[in-house]
Amino acid sequence: MNPLIQKWLPHVAALLVFLLVGLTYFSPVLEGKRLKQGDLRNFLGMAKEIRDHRAVFEEEPLWTNSMFGGMPAYQIAVKYPGAVLKMVDKAFQLFTPRPLSYVLLYMIGFYILMMAFRVNPWLAIAGSIAFAFSSYYFIIIEAGHNTKAHAIAYMAPTLAGIVLAYRGKFLLGGALTALFVALQIQANHVQITYYFGILAIFYALAEGVRAFKNKELMEWLKPSALLLVAALLGVMCNFASLYNTWEYGKHTTRGPSELTILPGGESNEEIATRGLDRDYVTQWSYGIGETWSLLIPNAKGGATGAIGEGSSHLKNASPQFRSNIAGSNQYWGNQPFTSGPVYFGAIVMYLFILGVVLLKGPLRWGILATVVLTVMLAWGKNFMALTDFFLDVVPGYDKFRAVTIILSVTGLAVPLLGVLVVNRWLKHPEELEAAKKPFLITSGALLGLMLLMIITPGSFFSFLSDMEVDQFGRQMQQSGGQSAMIGQFMDELEKVRMGIFRADAMRSFAFVLGAAVLLFLYMRRTLQPVALIAALGVLVLVDMWTVNKRYLNNEKERGRYMQWEDPWENLFPHQASAADLSVLNAEISNRPGLLRMAGDSYAERRSFDEMVQVHEGIVQQTKEDAGVRKRALSEDEKNIAKLSALNFMSNFRVLNLNNPFNDGVTPYFHKSVGGYHGAKLQRIQELIDFYLRDEVAGIMRVMQDEPTQSKLDFALLRSPMLNMLNTRYVIYNPGAPPIRNRSALGAAWIVQNVEVVPNADEEMLALEDLDPEDTAVMDARFESYLGETRRFAYDSLASVSITSYKPNELSYDFSSGKEQFVVFSEIFYDAGWQAYLNDEPVEHVRVNYLLRGMKIPAGEHTIVFRFEPEAFHTTARIAMISSWLMLLLVAGGLVLAFRSRQSQQPGA
Repeated sequence: MNPLIQKWLPHVAALLVFLLVGLTYFSPVLEGKRLKQGDLRNFLGMAKEIRDHRAVFEEEPLWTNSMFGGMPAYQIAVKYPGAVLKMVDKAFQLFTPRPLSYVLLYMIGFYILMMAFRVNPWLAIAGSIAFAFSSYYFIIIEAGHNTKAHAIAYMAPTLAGIVLAYRGKFLLGGALTALFVALQIQANHVQITYYFGILAIFYALAEGVRAFKNKELMEWLKPSALLLVAALLGVMCNFASLYNTWEYGKHTTRGPSELTILPGGESNEEIATRGLDRDYVTQWSYGIGETWSLLIPNAKGGATGAIGEGSSHLKNASPQFRSNIAGSNQYWGNQPFTSGPVYFGAIVMYLFILGVVLLKGPLRWGILATVVLTVMLAWGKNFMALTDFFLDVVPGYDKFRAVTIILSVTGLAVPLLGVLVVNRWLKHPEELEAAKKPFLITSGALLGLMLLMIITPGSFFSFLSDMEVDQFGRQMQQSGGQSAMIGQFMDELEKVRMGIFRADAMRSFAFVLGAAVLLFLYMRRTLQPVALIAALGVLVLVDMWTVNKRYLNNEKERGRYMQWEDPWENLFPHQASAADLSVLNAEISNRPGLLRMAGDSYAERRSFDEMVQVHEGIVQQTKEDAGVRKRALSEDEKNIAKLSALNFMSNFRVLNLNNPFNDGVTPYFHKSVGGYHGAKLQRIQELIDFYLRDEVAGIMRVMQDEPTQSKLDFALLRSPMLNMLNTRYVIYNPGAPPIRNRSALGAAWIVQNVEVVPNADEEMLALEDLDPEDTAVMDARFESYLGETRRFAYDSLASVSITSYKPNELSYDFSSGKEQFVVFSEIFYDAGWQAYLNDEPVEHVRVNYLLRGMKIPAGEHTIVFRFEPEAFHTTARIAMISSWLMLLLVAGGLVLAFRSRQSQQPGA
């Protein structure tokens, strides 16, 4: 065979196998279908105003008012100018559609890592599939956590660059490290990159130990220094997004709060950190017993959801309890809920254990340390001693929630060591004889332990969650004579759950036994290496494939896919409800109240009908860009265009009573008081915790108790926080007209009094009795802005009104014969918003804990707020220059690596 073909054949075969596996699993993409993803739908709601602004004005707004009263767009949908790495990213995904692209990227990335470790290419293919098909990596795709999946996919190739650098390929290793660090950060899930640093550090330390033992410490310091520079270059390629995220993060729930109190008035010292509160960080914590799911998928029952009448395990229960048990939760772990377990695969875990026992050298300890530490950190509140240490001591750890995400790094380390031990045996068969005894002891111990779990599961696990134990305990105390019946129900529920556990435990036992037999036959020289790799690969794929199909599959109901949809359904995920259309009709019926269109290029398009035409064009273009054949707009699509046009020609907020602060639908159509985002501004979250939840609850109580218009008006009048946020409509039923809030204070209003308080605590507490229509509350740090004035003279003819709206620019007209103090119902954010009075920059201050306030002199004036973060364009230029430098470095590294390989060829 031609040496060149022989060299490249395994790599080409790898790509073909990855494509075949991916296309078979995600076969609906061949029909043009797209996966239904809950978080993607929420993202489209969050990003709607941003994308509309970009289409109309051909600029990035950098701010959106669609959620939580207003927030920067940096962590939503900003496109940075000069982002040259997007095409490189697409190339690594083979230009395939989601979600196929992410799974291909999983496999390709791990394959690159295997090549860095000089693993047998055919074994590398099997290992890449084992890594990619970890259940967690598929579950997050099903949920729509696309940025997380994207960042995870670049962990393995980033480690590959580090490995190459420490193995003497300095320029190539450094270049690839810079490239993949840049691509990983560009995926925009910094939490994954942060956690990946744990594995990178342990690997570097393992190499350091090896170098120290071999008295080659300088040979370790050189690549270490190079890798630090490479990582810095990768960071600089994303300098714009990282800097703006850092700046924004200081103002979010991930930054420190100025408050020292909780809503009840007690101190927040016990839960406060420099970032997120401890309770919030650890809300999703993996149970210590739940860790067995790495080996047995249903160790805690799988995903949250009812056991179901069709469950074969119900036969284990007495007939009188089966109906109630069928409605019980199949998941009995202690997380609030879960979409499925973190399952690395029975065979993969078995190989990892063999690697820990049988491999030698510091690399084994570096990988093991990574696995142990990340698993213990995933326990979160179940191991608070370690969690507290990291929250209090380790920089940046307190910025991230859902500590279970760290298991994504464990999911890289485990198959890595498992593949390395098999590769060792393939390359050094002379070591097999010495390995037989520890192999048999390890395999027998694991299989014996699993067999004991199958026989006596109750000796190892509880089959009731802590919450259920508390709940049933309270019921037994309150039930009187029914306590025995409740106890019997608990016993029957445990029997059913034991059946669920046993089924998966026997399944994992069978896969481990099969892998052990294959390895034993190879040790006996009965099985050839090719057969071993093929058989292990097939077993791993069958194991992982069938578990993942529980959560992400191609099942149909009445001829339609349950988890897939047509492209146009995916493009426009939300349909306007009757309530949304009622808002639209109410606003356009009062056309004189609509604002003029802001922006020079569309200054003449001031009519609502013209703006509807603009947005209908955007809807049509969106369809064409996605490859949807051209056809007339549907009524739903026309309604989307009308509501989008209304958004730019009005300025009020809407409150949806249905889970308002975890709502990605309302922002799709309106400027929402609530929204859906994991890093909202700190001050709006604190206002929610102190007041807004109670105000929402008060309105809901009225709605549930024979509401009348007068009762509703009174409830809304007693909702001053909602009123100062200009909440004009309250949606309580999507199928009914919304409640019109007559107490909303509008886009801006004049107050007569400004009350100065000494600190943030007092400012927040002062809101409880505040009449925001008459008085504003101000922190003492802004007191100098007021001068001596605290009360402003009343002028019956004074007025202030908004005249035009864009997310990043708002204009107002003001008129008064006397100096006045104006409160604007917009979020104060001094890291970018600049006020102008008659085109001259002026200062504005924070009032009412999170709104904007400004002194306006007597006369007629134009007030404009523009969002102009100075660093945005500067950081974007730095990132673009760094990206080109990095690409030149990668090109140079590849050329030198090729020349080096050529020079090593015989006859060169």
